[in-house]
Amino acid sequence: MKSFISMILILLAIETGTAQTLTGTVYEKDENQNEIPLVGTNIFWAGTEVGTTSDDAGKFTLRRVDGDTLKLVISYIG
Repeated sequence: MKSFISMILILLAIETGTAQTLTGTVYEKDENQNEIPLVGTNIFWAGTEVGTTSDDAGKFTLRRVDGDTLKLVISYIG
């Protein structure tokens, strides 16, 4: 149950990128509200094979795809 709660607390901060990419940071907040980057998180567009993983600072860059209602899928094991 604790791991499920931790997954709910994962936050995604999306930064403004260029017209062709989406950049952001994946992190979790600890009990003191400190942001801890999540290394190796999988991020991809739902229903596509376009994806990436976060680096050692939790940062990622993802190529944009065409679509009206795109959703990001984020998964992390740890």
